[in-house]
Amino acid sequence: MFKHTPASVGDWLALSAMALVPYHLMLPLALVVNAFGFLGTLTYGLAKLWVLIVVLRRFMLAIETQTHWPEWGCWLAAVMPFLLTSLVFILMILGGLAVLSLGLVAALW
Repeated sequence: MFKHTPASVGDWLALSAMALVPYHLMLPLALVVNAFGFLGTLTYGLAKLWVLIVVLRRFMLAIETQTHWPEWGCWLAAVMPFLLTSLVFILMILGGLAVLSLGLVAALW
């Protein structure tokens, strides 16, 4: 399941930096499509989704190169930080709503 020689932190950082390279296209794209109004905003939104998919695919390939895991495991490892962050964000919102509702109940009581 794992390689016999462990990958160094430098290897992981280099692969992560290479996976993030497509994000450098976002600023020039934003400057180009800014003049097109709604169509430019729509184009920029679609381009952001495309770049996100490309970056996730590159992260998956980097993980697969280092660990030789199956493809589904690499996708799960690449997407897990986004999923966990979303889960924590939703739990924080629900906790804040619970605190606010308890404060409102206590104030009305």
